[in-house]
Amino acid sequence: MPKTALVAAKFGGTSAKDAPSIVHLCENIVRQDRRRRAIVVSAPAGMTNGLIKWVKSFIDESVPTKDRVMNAIEKRFTTMVRELGLSLDIRGMFHEIRTHCEKLRSLGLYDELTDYCVSRGEWVNGQIVAATLDFEFVDALRFIVVDKNGHCKLKATRRLAESIGLIDKARRGIVVGGFYGRASSGKVRPKLFSRGGSDITGAIVAVLVKAKVYENWTDVAGIFAAHPAIVKNPRKNDLMTYKELRELTFMGFKVFHEDAVAFVRDADIPIHVRCVMMPKKQGTMIVKRLPKGRRPIVTGVASRNGFSIVTLEKYGMNDNLGVQGRVERVFTQAGVGVNTTGSIDSITVIVETAVFKPVRDAVLEKLQRFHPDSIRVQDNIVLICTVGEGMRNRIGVSAAVSGAIAKSRTNIEIELQGGSQINVMRGVKKKDGPRAVRAIYRKLSK
Repeated sequence: MPKTALVAAKFGGTSAKDAPSIVHLCENIVRQDRRRRAIVVSAPAGMTNGLIKWVKSFIDESVPTKDRVMNAIEKRFTTMVRELGLSLDIRGMFHEIRTHCEKLRSLGLYDELTDYCVSRGEWVNGQIVAATLDFEFVDALRFIVVDKNGHCKLKATRRLAESIGLIDKARRGIVVGGFYGRASSGKVRPKLFSRGGSDITGAIVAVLVKAKVYENWTDVAGIFAAHPAIVKNPRKNDLMTYKELRELTFMGFKVFHEDAVAFVRDADIPIHVRCVMMPKKQGTMIVKRLPKGRRPIVTGVASRNGFSIVTLEKYGMNDNLGVQGRVERVFTQAGVGVNTTGSIDSITVIVETAVFKPVRDAVLEKLQRFHPDSIRVQDNIVLICTVGEGMRNRIGVSAAVSGAIAKSRTNIEIELQGGSQINVMRGVKKKDGPRAVRAIYRKLSK
């Protein structure tokens, strides 16, 4: 194949869930553009949850080895291979999987067992898609290095990719299973990314093969300016920036894994989020910077549940130099991440409720050392983040957000402004969240 620019394409679980969906992605998407030579696939929809369920029961030996969960997974893959007319030995693959799981359990290597077993959905599905396309299956275990915290070690990964000639392989066509790589220390063994990590695999592969674009194929038409479950028929973004995407994914937009953005951003590879059921339609392109004249005020209004607000009040509290930092350390030393704001007489800390709850009493007791007049905790807070490059240096946006929320008869519990000037955050009670999102969208997302 001539040395033209490559396109990396990642397909999620719903895009490769059975034989008809695999035929569709191969015939109607991959083969429609000869540049699509580096393919990343997830496990079929629902299979990762099944493998997690099986390995948990397998570790505590609460069910026999050959139980109905693993048998159903093997049968599902066997059906896919038969319907696709492939000659892959699924029975042999699952004999290997069961045998290795037995060995790891007997050695008490439960973390290694979990990573190995749960990654097998991508491992098998990658081989099925590769055989259907007549591409080479390249096991991520051969080149993607993952540290103990589940993060890719890119330098080590590059070295291994170069050693196996990944770019040359990609020009002939490759398929890689997502969601896992190899552990960075000890013996060669699978190590998982976090859930949704196939996006990360796709981004890494795009960087390694020097792709012109990274296509992320999903079951939605692109990235919308608000969640369709909250706002009826929200505007689809044709273009947005990496910064905007990071802000929105962190605050609840789950179309794309937030950790995957950094890899392609640093390599300046655009991300194209597209719908697998509408392959001829353009989705949302994510780029480093927007062309002049293509900056809507707001790219998205996102909300995220599950926060608590802790407020310390004392006359002249912030007259004491460094007190805010010391308050923050009480939380961080307890393992609770914080976002902090304050006034001359108060300090307000925003925390994730699920993380804060187990250490709540201990943290509140330590906060008494600051001798506050009062400590107030508010739970069931929704944070609403309004994001857009067009907000930068634009007068009145923050006031417009607050005004829209007020007109919806919703009380604002806390106000924050991002230092980048592309986001404005407001906290409201959980019950008022959807109404506030709709009000902001109607006011600013035109």
